[in-house]
Amino acid sequence: PDGDSVVQMILPAGRFTNALSSKMNGTLRSPVLPAGKKQISFQVLGQRSSAVRLVSNHCQLNYANYRAMTSPDLVWVTFSPPEERESLRTYAELMTMFDNPKFPDQLSALGGDGGNYKLPWEKAAENPRSHFGVTRVVLHDGPETPKPELSHLKSLFMKDDRPTAGLEKGLFVLVDRYVERMTEAIQAWSADKASEDDVRWLDALMRRGLVSNSVNLSPRVESLVHEFRTHDAQLSLPRISVGISDGGPGIEQPVFLRGDCMRPGPLVPRRYLEVLSKSPEPFKTQGSGRLELAERIASPENPLTSRVMVNRVWHHLFGTGLVRTVDDFGHVGELPSHPELLDHLANQFITEGWSVKRLIRSLVLTRTFQASHRPSKQSQEIDPQNRLLQHYTARRLEAESVRDALLATSGRS
Repeated sequence: PDGDSVVQMILPAGRFTNALSSKMNGTLRSPVLPAGKKQISFQVLGQRSSAVRLVSNHCQLNYANYRAMTSPDLVWVTFSPPEERESLRTYAELMTMFDNPKFPDQLSALGGDGGNYKLPWEKAAENPRSHFGVTRVVLHDGPETPKPELSHLKSLFMKDDRPTAGLEKGLFVLVDRYVERMTEAIQAWSADKASEDDVRWLDALMRRGLVSNSVNLSPRVESLVHEFRTHDAQLSLPRISVGISDGGPGIEQPVFLRGDCMRPGPLVPRRYLEVLSKSPEPFKTQGSGRLELAERIASPENPLTSRVMVNRVWHHLFGTGLVRTVDDFGHVGELPSHPELLDHLANQFITEGWSVKRLIRSLVLTRTFQASHRPSKQSQEIDPQNRLLQHYTARRLEAESVRDALLATSGRS
């Protein structure tokens, strides 16, 4: 993105968030880790608060299974997954800065780049560049990580899987073979046929200055680099929102006996609440079942959802819901004061596309909402709690509104 170099490195096979730009965020998540091995090792690179971690029961259990990545070159990171990883559904996750829930690092021990842990979020996020890359993930028992592969050197001494003839004649023959191997790597790259071994040769040549990597190599290269940097500078910050996604096939969950997570009961198929469902049949899905559950909750044939939502909006606008127990529509809750009105508003809410904005607009434009808050003597005797909506119930003004009014009146707002 800057400086005299065209590229930072030639990437091997793997997954890299900075293949186009280090301003692009990304995450990578594994399936549930299988039992049987004591260690899991990642061959990774990354900078600026990118991280790798293990997540159990959708929670990072401790900082022993979290590592901020600070190396621009590939290194090995090793964790010890919990023994009960299958029941905890432990998975591995890699993420860039803005996807990292530990950004900025609040503990200096986590090793955030540039001391990000010392800065507020806005200050730490001024530089949006962050990236990670991963080439291998290995499950193993021993304490050591895998040794480096040396297959790229094999071609110096072997030809067609046979020892190269003549190498015993001395150093000059080996030098010629080096030159020949370098040339093969460059030609393979030019033809877009480079192998993993070719990439290792090219990256080594570039890092040692044996092939040019300068922006000023030619007017064509300089023009391309300028064009890239212009587009890169215009990339906006990523916008992150919390969401849910289906990760692989769904699973059946047990019911915890008396709510105790250490006492799992029998597995229960994914389905809608039996007491509210016409059919106890489980969902026919290969995913988590969340989509099917959402469709059942927001179905026009399900009157409970729309009635609860309408009643809650009415409660916030009028101070009291048509059903005063807004959190309980069950048999111990109160009956609605206006059941036909509640049904009408619930049907209208569904017909208008479940739009809360339209619902609020229709309520605040009613004569009931705009009525005076002064009750008549007769209504105070007949309906002292104003359940028949003879007048608008006076509401206590929030402290923030009182403060704003005082500041506005005094001219200090």
